[in-house]
Amino acid sequence: MFVNHCGINFRHRNFRIRRPEGSKDYLFLYTKTPAIFTLDGKEIPVPKNTVFLYKKNSPQFFRGAEEIYINDYIHFNTESEADEAFLAGLDPIYNTPISLPDVSDFMSVQQKIVYETKNRSTYSREAIDALLRYFLIKLTEATSRIRYESRTLDKINHLRNEIYDEPDLPWSVKMMAQRVNFSPSYFQKIYREIFNIPCMTDVISSRIERAKSLLMLTDLTARQIAVACGYENETHFSRQFRQITGKTPGEYRKT
Repeated sequence: MFVNHCGINFRHRNFRIRRPEGSKDYLFLYTKTPAIFTLDGKEIPVPKNTVFLYKKNSPQFFRGAEEIYINDYIHFNTESEADEAFLAGLDPIYNTPISLPDVSDFMSVQQKIVYETKNRSTYSREAIDALLRYFLIKLTEATSRIRYESRTLDKINHLRNEIYDEPDLPWSVKMMAQRVNFSPSYFQKIYREIFNIPCMTDVISSRIERAKSLLMLTDLTARQIAVACGYENETHFSRQFRQITGKTPGEYRKT
């Protein structure tokens, strides 16, 4: 296995990637600022400290959620059927954003990969191959704790899409747990493990994101937007919007 190119703490302004046919190799990303991934035609906002492993030839659509976007990345590829068998045996989670509170086990290895890539020595090729395999092993271990059976993961992802598609619904922990047939306590636990954000905090994020879009793209009043985003009154909406964005709805619309 080999690395095409890689980097640490790459800082971008107004960053956006659009690769309908992928990058012809595997791509590992670690977002250090919030980002938005487009999957199956839907935009999925993710917080910082999210990892994402694109499978070879998978479409790549992602962008920074803020003006400044920072990430670490590795573009890598295989050289043989044995390499592909190694990846198949690991069975890492592809094309799925995974938020992790602790990435030290594998990101410390990435630093060594970057060093070997930039400072070629006699055995750099062998070192990079070994380090890359170790990196992928530790990445798979770190994400395995949220590797629920595929049906469970599908249900949770589908629910999150519903939340962002219909933020105006009266979402509650009980309502969301019922949608996926889990107890409220278990639902809250796995939702946070998968997305690294409490479910009700994510509901608020979905409403604020919808409000931002409506403020930018429509002439609806703040009261109308509040209702469209699931708020019972304009006061609560305006207060929460300002807490999260630092601006009132009116100020946000002007900018």
